[in-house]
Amino acid sequence: MTAARVDRGARAVRVIHRLAAVTLGVAMACVLGGSPAIARPAAPASAGRDAATRRLPSASDGSNAWVAVERPSASGTAFVVLHHAMEMGAARAREAFVLGSRPEAMVAHGGQLWLVLPPAGPGARRDVCTVRTLRNPVTGGWYSTPAGPLTLLPSLPGEAEVRGLAVDGDRLMVLGAGGGLQALGPRGWQPMPLPEDMDLGPDDAMAMVDGRPTVFRGDGRIVRLGQGGAWAPEPWRLPEGAWIEPVAGAARPAVLRQDRGSWSGDGGSATAGASPWCIDYLRAGPPLSLGPFGSPDRAWSIVGLADGFLMFLATGEGGAAVRVVDPVSGAMGAAEVLEPQVVSAGGWVALATIAMAALGVGTALALRRSLGLKRDPSERR
Repeated sequence: MTAARVDRGARAVRVIHRLAAVTLGVAMACVLGGSPAIARPAAPASAGRDAATRRLPSASDGSNAWVAVERPSASGTAFVVLHHAMEMGAARAREAFVLGSRPEAMVAHGGQLWLVLPPAGPGARRDVCTVRTLRNPVTGGWYSTPAGPLTLLPSLPGEAEVRGLAVDGDRLMVLGAGGGLQALGPRGWQPMPLPEDMDLGPDDAMAMVDGRPTVFRGDGRIVRLGQGGAWAPEPWRLPEGAWIEPVAGAARPAVLRQDRGSWSGDGGSATAGASPWCIDYLRAGPPLSLGPFGSPDRAWSIVGLADGFLMFLATGEGGAAVRVVDPVSGAMGAAEVLEPQVVSAGGWVALATIAMAALGVGTALALRRSLGLKRDPSERR
């Protein structure tokens, strides 16, 4: 055996070791780069009327849901955005990120969340940001990407009201904010061309319905953007004399409804003795209603998830509880406090075992090849 062969063998072993170290390092980064711990909610306190009528900013794409809840901080009030995925189980979530202000609007599509934040003061613009959620294939845990600050997008004017967000493919759309209907493209925010008979008014609102951008007209008509890029009216009928709010992420077109007579004229605050809410499935005839249910005694929101619905309830200190709503009967399950998502270490152990086994096999093969070892005399040249 020559010194040259021994030297080649040693170099081969060092290369295998370096490759194994890189593999293990990437695996560790994948596992440890998961989600931070979620804050344990405090015991619910008796809420006043303002808290009972306040809605939680939320969004859903049918598989993932996000909700923003308040948490006191040293500088005032922070807003914790919790992420719940269908695969986590009904009462699991993770703390995705924390904001310094309450989101004005949120929309989700394809595992991605977009948010519009209020202007910091007079004359300021609205920040627009986005984040994507992914699942770690090793641990089963969910995490946000990018892992640091949210991705900032071109901002929006601070004047006027944001009357809705929607997503067409990967293109974000906004209604309001001083610019009518706009879409975000390579050149920033650009006005969207509309049919001549679709002159948007101040009472129109936009949302995602059944996965498509949908505009609810002030006169009760509903128009939706088709896959081919054309707006078309829908035959759905909205109940008259009611406040309507689309349910994000619902498997079928659905809205929340409450009788208008129970509301004051200040833009959406309920009066004492407010009438119950219903979930209405939209169709060509009269809506099919689920419920009714009363307004919870704390801030809340309802989103669609899979074939059903999920109600989020604020519990204080950046936490939330959930109630599952049956999509057929409308019956609500008991409230369950959200616990941290379950992350398995078994996948990491299996990956480490596989990596070490591969290291041993690779080392043996490299030594055998570099030292010219053969299994039997017939292999020798």
